[in-house]
Amino acid sequence: MDETKQPVAEQANEQLPDLNNFYGYLPGGMYRDDDKGKNKQAIMDAIDQIIIERGNGDEIKKANSLIEESKKFMAEMFLLLQQGKTEQAQLIEKKRNDMAKEAETIIRPLYNELIKRGFSHDLLMQ
Repeated sequence: MDETKQPVAEQANEQLPDLNNFYGYLPGGMYRDDDKGKNKQAIMDAIDQIIIERGNGDEIKKANSLIEESKKFMAEMFLLLQQGKTEQAQLIEKKRNDMAKEAETIIRPLYNELIKRGFSHDLLMQ
């Protein structure tokens, strides 16, 4: 079976793939300012088209906001750990994890749609 046509769970050994690198392709993401190359540009064009088709630009903005906020929490968590404040760091980590999960619930359908449109998991994670 062609890798680009496999269901998402089969591609990731029955586990949903981590989307950390995928976020960079979203509007406002770090890959938008890179020297893109043909593959990255095709991914970003497809993402933009899906967002237009679905009319969910506000949801994508919310996901970006959650991602950025969770990065700040991660920095704060590591600082607290360095200071030996484990309990406070654990509370921050829980907030960060909750935000990351919420962002993923918004982004996962977009990722799945790209898989359906023929993009491979490996390409989306570059």
